[in-house]
Amino acid sequence: MTELEGTNHKSLITSHYRTMQLKKIIVYLGIFGALQFLVLTTYGMWIYPGGTIHERSLESYSFLTNYFSDLGRTKTFRGELNTTCHLLFKSTLTISGICIILFFSILPSFLEVSHRAPHQVVKNLGNKRVLR
Repeated sequence: MTELEGTNHKSLITSHYRTMQLKKIIVYLGIFGALQFLVLTTYGMWIYPGGTIHERSLESYSFLTNYFSDLGRTKTFRGELNTTCHLLFKSTLTISGICIILFFSILPSFLEVSHRAPHQVVKNLGNKRVLR
């Protein structure tokens, strides 16, 4: 093996390692995006001043009668300012959207297998070695 071939081989290994590290980071970003969405929207529901389109006197967020997008309103139906919840709603949707887009952009690369049965592909998705 010539010195040039050895250098090229090492650079391929290094490149593959960096690609796998980037994929791992993006997978964790996808998980982070989903979790922060759940946590921060739950918190937003908790601090929402209240009121719905049908029941303006309600003093809190009602999971069954409020629309999810009510969290993003600048004013509640009772006329109160909803600045904190509004900014929280916009931020969490933006962050989770970016994280989920990145996650789904690399997902197909985990599914690239040559001539394997479908059950082996599903088995490999749960394999911890895929994320390393």
